[in-house]
Amino acid sequence: MVGRSFALMAATAAAGLALTGVAVAAAPLAAHPGQEITLAGTRIYCAVEPNPSGVILSCAIVRTGTLTPEGYTVGISDRVAGVTHFVGKSAPPVVVHAQPALRLPSPGAAGKGSGTITLRLGQSVPIAGTHVVLAAGRDPQHEPALAAAIVGADGNPLDGSYSVGISEHQVVLLSWRHAKASLAFRVQQPSR
Repeated sequence: MVGRSFALMAATAAAGLALTGVAVAAAPLAAHPGQEITLAGTRIYCAVEPNPSGVILSCAIVRTGTLTPEGYTVGISDRVAGVTHFVGKSAPPVVVHAQPALRLPSPGAAGKGSGTITLRLGQSVPIAGTHVVLAAGRDPQHEPALAAAIVGADGNPLDGSYSVGISEHQVVLLSWRHAKASLAFRVQQPSR
């Protein structure tokens, strides 16, 4: 299963927001552009969005009772991974890294979806039209978190790629080299 190796790799990564305790669990077949993803019991909200360069997954902390983002957000696609800082109505980039050229089979058409997918700890879901998989687990401080990475056919993060992670307390950008994650960027979320 695609999510299995990514979840195991994320659980053993020694940096940043590496997820711990991620078990493989059944999840929806895929998240499509137009769909939203939430992590049960948190204010973490993600959107799968069409983009001129492909499909992008963006995740943010939203104000309670709204869909208004606050603090730092993360985004990932087959082409880029990065962190933005949501200030007012804009989200200027803080750090953006290009993904390596993918030598993977085409992910196929993204299609279109609607509605919200709610992930629970231990679940993962692939993002249609990409090689990105989103997994739910706990960060090293045992806080609920989401992490997303580009995975190869073997289900492992692609060598040379960047992955992102978000919790209500921090965001990270990890760099994958030889099946090991290293911290490329980390920032604490602003206090509420």
